[in-house]
Amino acid sequence: MIPWSDGILLPEFRVGRSIVDFLAVTDTLHAVEIKSDLDNTSRLDSQLHDYRKIAPLVSVMASKRVVERVLAAREFETVGLHWLDANGRVETVRDAEFSREYLDSEVLMRSLRRAEYLRVLSALGSTVPDLPNTRVFSYALAASRDLDPLIFHNAVADQLRERKPRAGRTLIARLPEPVRPAVLKLDPTRQQISSLQDWMNQEVANVYA
Repeated sequence: MIPWSDGILLPEFRVGRSIVDFLAVTDTLHAVEIKSDLDNTSRLDSQLHDYRKIAPLVSVMASKRVVERVLAAREFETVGLHWLDANGRVETVRDAEFSREYLDSEVLMRSLRRAEYLRVLSALGSTVPDLPNTRVFSYALAASRDLDPLIFHNAVADQLRERKPRAGRTLIARLPEPVRPAVLKLDPTRQQISSLQDWMNQEVANVYA
């Protein structure tokens, strides 16, 4: 479904004015938005624009109606599209294509915790000097703007892998077979698996309704 290798899954990750449902973190960032026919999709376009500022890979897992809407928008031709059929199987319309065009170092930095963006800048040779707390953020933000967005993104991905959650994986067996290979390579929490399972069950119920 979504080509992750060794990585983690971060739920409800803030990106600018949006919150992506899941951010898959490997050596790159992959934003995954989940929508059903019951969800309000009026902000979907602006959400996808926001996600592309931090993630070279963006995917939507949604109902067929929502997927077809995104498919018709040429501006989102690099966005991966997946939908659930009546049997709960994930159907892939297309996989996400890597795109660095919209990456924004400032948005990436604002998505991190203070300790994280300080470590990212230090790793890239832009150590923040000893400043009053009120000035640290402004200095770091200015420093991030001078860095190549892709290089900054790579350092951010390395840093975010340190957030790796630890939880049991017994609930994975309840997920549809096509989803398991991707999820097994991650380390999601019980709540994340439960949320994904609830959404899939609701989608199947909507199809039969």
